[in-house]
Amino acid sequence: MNPSAGLTILLLLLMAGAGVASTSWGYNLGREALKGIVQPDFRPTADSSGQGGKRPEPAPLKLINEAQLIAKTKAATQAPATGKKPPEPVDPALTQVQPQASPLSRKAVAKLPLSVMDKGVTLTVVGASRVGDSLVFEVTLRNKGDRPVQFLYSFLEVADDQGDPISAIVEDLPSDLPADGATVRGKAIVPAVLLEGVRSLQLSLTDYPDRQLQLQVVGIPVR
Repeated sequence: MNPSAGLTILLLLLMAGAGVASTSWGYNLGREALKGIVQPDFRPTADSSGQGGKRPEPAPLKLINEAQLIAKTKAATQAPATGKKPPEPVDPALTQVQPQASPLSRKAVAKLPLSVMDKGVTLTVVGASRVGDSLVFEVTLRNKGDRPVQFLYSFLEVADDQGDPISAIVEDLPSDLPADGATVRGKAIVPAVLLEGVRSLQLSLTDYPDRQLQLQVVGIPVR
């Protein structure tokens, strides 16, 4: 046999033996590392207790009675609070001073028109009418004073006969009222949904920024 061929065959045999040995050694090493590790049983009928048998059926869903739930909620929200400390007084210097609506008697309902005047400025609620889902009050302003007056209608306050504030939208009234005695007309619009159980309203307006005028019309009937 050619010596070169014999040497080549010997090298091939040695390489094959080394590959088999390394493969066997890697297999044994991985097997030792995975000892004690088992695949979890995901069968839906398997018993997690390990005692055999099928897994017990879950308990049926129990629905809560709606009427009982509403009654318990009302009882919890309407129950008087106990053991709470009274609110601490607020420093008046830290709050913005604005004219506050005073509570009215439920009998203090007048007929329109209603007017009030301060320092030559007259505020009149001429009439009221239902328009869609709102109550619209026709309002006029007239300045017979000696100087023009400015208004910021976010300062206009509307309150019910218990003094609780009610949202209102003012339209068409000017922000500058000249001292010429002319009458200007506008509207104060109140959503009707806010007037349930209300018999009368009061309307308060002051000038801006001086806030020297105090115009307050009370006893405005709600129809």
